[in-house]
Amino acid sequence: MKKDSAKAWVFNESVLTVSVHSETLIDECIENVWPQALDVKSWMNLADLKTVSGVSNNEGELVKVANRKFDESAPLPHHHFYRVISVVPMKQVVLSVFPEIEGSYGFERMNFFDIVTVYENDGSTIVTFDMNGEIVSKDPLNKDQLLELGDGITKGSQEKSAIHWANLRELVDKSGSKS
Repeated sequence: MKKDSAKAWVFNESVLTVSVHSETLIDECIENVWPQALDVKSWMNLADLKTVSGVSNNEGELVKVANRKFDESAPLPHHHFYRVISVVPMKQVVLSVFPEIEGSYGFERMNFFDIVTVYENDGSTIVTFDMNGEIVSKDPLNKDQLLELGDGITKGSQEKSAIHWANLRELVDKSGSKS
């Protein structure tokens, strides 16, 4: 089972809006999947992730995200942050994603909400990832440039999803026997 969608559009000729949805089915009960899904750092690990403050996997945790791959011509800094803003046990974790105070990667504003949700499905578990947000560049970009940026972000997110889902499945498999 795989249902993915991604789109990007430009608002007011200067704001790039991005929406990505990805989901997977894991052949394990929700009780076995939830602890692994909650530990986002363990499976969405294509960047260097470090807890800066707060308790790991709890509301209030602040995480620095340092991308390993980036366009070297992009302005510094090459990192951003997320904060765990909501944890609904056995259901959902919500992350607020934002740049450094002075911006990240040349973006003046880069604000997203990433949401991981788990659903029981006949003894298996559906896990979804939703990323919704907006980017404003420090340097003026025209509509075509913004849409090209959005296309790169959505395609990159879809490519990463396959790796993230494989990582999550591996962690669930390692964590215990079949339910």
